[in-house]
Amino acid sequence: MHGWKVSHFTRALTKDGWRTPTIADGSGFPDLVLVKKGHPVMFRELKTAKGRLSLGQVTWQESLLGARADYAVWRPGDWPEIEKQLSGEATWLP
Repeated sequence: MHGWKVSHFTRALTKDGWRTPTIADGSGFPDLVLVKKGHPVMFRELKTAKGRLSLGQVTWQESLLGARADYAVWRPGDWPEIEKQLSGEATWLP
């Protein structure tokens, strides 16, 4: 959307149930990484309206924000603001 390159990490069904394949400190890594020339790299966690961050997600949130990364949690109700940010009409402020 609007020229962004997007990487999405999703779960896969294994013999042990749903798992997201990760190594090292990957547990809780944000769902999306968005990159576009001339913009900061964005890290986004996707949650339902009432969804809560897991401990691993909180750890990544704190680490990314501490490194001054552009990190936010996106929920369905945020869609109008998400569209504005991706189109360049507004800056998302978590």
